[in-house]
Amino acid sequence: MTHNEQPHILIADDEIEWRKRFTSILKREGYKISCATSHEEVVRIINESNIDLICLDVLFDGEYLREGWIFDWTYLLTELQEKNIPVIVITGIDSRIDSDFLLKKSEEYSVSSILFKRTLDRNKFIAKVKKIISFSDKK
Repeated sequence: MTHNEQPHILIADDEIEWRKRFTSILKREGYKISCATSHEEVVRIINESNIDLICLDVLFDGEYLREGWIFDWTYLLTELQEKNIPVIVITGIDSRIDSDFLLKKSEEYSVSSILFKRTLDRNKFIAKVKKIISFSDKK
């Protein structure tokens, strides 16, 4: 990203309500937004566009098989790591077992931040995005 360009954020979530919510919040802050509804679409977009940050849901409808989503998700994180794209994981996962697993995997793959949908605070979300975008600008 050059200094004259708006930072480009990819919102990857299969739930339209959350995509609309994140898009609305981030557009008001002046960010350019793209959206993806599947892990495959995320891969296509990151290969076609310069993305500065991804807000990534872990579970996508139709992709949830215990081993399936783990494989797809970690494969995707590997791709993002290789492209040096920071990731905020935003998830609806509620169970303690899945949350612990998610935290462990996020640490392994250098995820920038994890936010849980059930406790998402708009101001904290914006602050995290700004901090990550600002940090990645300095690299």
